[in-house]
Amino acid sequence: MNEHQKISADIVATLTAGPHWQDLEVGSLDALLAKSAVIEAQRGQVLQTRIGLMLSGVVGFETGVADGRRALTELFHEGDLIDLRRHDRPSQGRLVCLSDARLINIEPAAFDACIRRHADFGDAFVKQIEDQTGRLRDHTADLVLKTPVERMVSALFEFDRWPEVHEGLPEGDRLSLHLPLLRKDLADYVGVKPETISRTLRRLLQQGLIETDPADTALVRLLDRSRLRMIANGGAPRGARAHRST
Repeated sequence: MNEHQKISADIVATLTAGPHWQDLEVGSLDALLAKSAVIEAQRGQVLQTRIGLMLSGVVGFETGVADGRRALTELFHEGDLIDLRRHDRPSQGRLVCLSDARLINIEPAAFDACIRRHADFGDAFVKQIEDQTGRLRDHTADLVLKTPVERMVSALFEFDRWPEVHEGLPEGDRLSLHLPLLRKDLADYVGVKPETISRTLRRLLQQGLIETDPADTALVRLLDRSRLRMIANGGAPRGARAHRST
């Protein structure tokens, strides 16, 4: 098996597992892979990729301001399309690995040609962009309208929709997930200080809404989904105490 076949097999396995890429034809994949390469990257590595497809791990779009504050404005995980091109001005940020990651780096010309020549890929591209735009709208609303507790719980439900956070868990366990981000990165994603993440998890634990595992700090069990969903939708108590930790 040559390297092109290995790459093709990886991409097919990843794309067909997700809702947006499962109907791609072989010809579309061959056209896309004509000038593509696999990137193996480590946590903390800055990527120069402008267009890519995530195979595993998590990368984030990182932005900052002059006083040193940092934000993660978008996350990309398994099956996601990365397209950071802007025609009006350069992107105001950079792509950073938040875990060890594996992705396909795609040449822009090959990507654009594939969209023009293969209707199935064009349709998949549109669906992916629609999904990512919806995620960005939801995340923006979280940052503008919700308290730190509500933002954190919203993030838990967002991650719960990622298939990879359930890998390695006992079959039939529908309550547990592994947080895909370190707490520092999670804080930068939901717009709080890292210590706020720890306090929020302790608060949810004390209320019996979640359960954690001292032996696996990334593991969280969502014990009362109905109450957690209410909080995620903006139902946490308001007032000075609710906002004090921002």
